Amino acid sequence: MVFSNYIQIVKFGYTRSIDTYLKELRWDAQQSIWGKLCFDKIFQITKNVFDDVLILPYEYLFEYEGFIQQLNIFFERKYLPPNKIVNVTSDQNFVAVMRILSMLIRHGYGKPDKSILPPNMVGGGRFEVNSLQWERPSTNVTRNIRRWSSRIGKRLPTPKNNARKQFQERYRSLFEEHFSDSNYMLNEILQFDLGKFGYVGTD
Repeated sequence: MVFSNYIQIVKFGYTRSIDTYLKELRWDAQQSIWGKLCFDKIFQITKNVFDDVLILPYEYLFEYEGFIQQLNIFFERKYLPPNKIVNVTSDQNFVAVMRILSMLIRHGYGKPDKSILPPNMVGGGRFEVNSLQWERPSTNVTRNIRRWSSRIGKRLPTPKNNARKQFQERYRSLFEEHFSDSNYMLNEILQFDLGKFGYVGTD
């Protein structure tokens, strides 16, 4: 989740390394996704609000029809939406090129603090909701940088090392230190076998 979120913000102009990004997440744990990785706490907070709560590991999505079936049972529905890939994972070359181009042409998260962010980061609908007649910020810079990053990245040789796996190996002990107890508690509460998905603290 941390690695995937890093790729998403790189698409929006973030230029720092994933190591720096991880430090920022930990520093701002209350507001960042770092605090949201304590899944047992989220479950307990949610149970304080709702009587019926369904928790499904993300990895269940790889058994698509079974995942949807569990949702249908919970919501008392019978519906099977088409299994379409909507947001394809960006490869390492795209991310590397995007960071370099974003350093040269600052936009989005790469702009100075308090700069105006493009609507693809904060939602274009805010103009309609407030009936504003102001000119919208342009998304052309971000769109063009993504396009060129994709074109250049496809022409570069495929990296030998998998960046995601390297990240997991480099920080495994850090994740174990922070989330093993949380994952263990969630596993005990829900009686899931989270160990088979590689959740630290459950293997």
